[in-house]
Amino acid sequence: GDAEEQLLYDAMSPGVAAMLKERRRQEEVAAFNFRIEQDRNNSQRITRIIVMRDTIAKSLIAAMIPNERPQVFGSATFRLTIGKTPDLTTVHPHFEFPAPYFKRPPDSPDEPTPFRPLTGFSYMYVEYFTNVYSWSRSNPISNESAVVTLIAMQANTRDLEMRSVDPPIKLFKQFDLYSNAICMYWDRFAPNTAGGEWSTKGVMNDGDSCITTHLSDIAVFMDGTIPSGHALV
Repeated sequence: GDAEEQLLYDAMSPGVAAMLKERRRQEEVAAFNFRIEQDRNNSQRITRIIVMRDTIAKSLIAAMIPNERPQVFGSATFRLTIGKTPDLTTVHPHFEFPAPYFKRPPDSPDEPTPFRPLTGFSYMYVEYFTNVYSWSRSNPISNESAVVTLIAMQANTRDLEMRSVDPPIKLFKQFDLYSNAICMYWDRFAPNTAGGEWSTKGVMNDGDSCITTHLSDIAVFMDGTIPSGHALV
């Protein structure tokens, strides 16, 4: 530990101790910079894949008609479900959008008009087979985890205002979540990181599911323990 190391330095001549301390400091800086560069590369790689996936998904959604059967696509790392509907409250058993905000008239248009400004909805739901952010040191220590991406949009795939959603959206309804399960979202703009980290802002375990007021990459860590050096923020 640090105390034992300091005892070794105390037994050396001041010049040798200073030289070894400086060498140790340089090694720590180099290791830190290497980790940051690794995180940056991992984050950029994931971002490129996400942008490409979402661009393709939105083009497919644009060609769908309301209440068409959801389309499901699989890959080696995730399963993507997309759909278009005026009612998001019952589209999938794994998540729940609250009424009345996410329930519009059956004939809601894809594009807003002066007389009908509210459109129907579209959505993308991604279930990852592994934690794509496993490289991050902000991952809670857990024997089991699940990571998803859930995005709700207007029927025309434009952004949807989410700030006024009450009650919140529920995720991971397929699990029995106990009190030690930790719900988190991936904050790709977290300060002092090269590519983001897990955060609990706006996400919590209510004993039944993960409830959230915003949508993005959401995870649940069963039997989660926050790693040393990180906090629930």
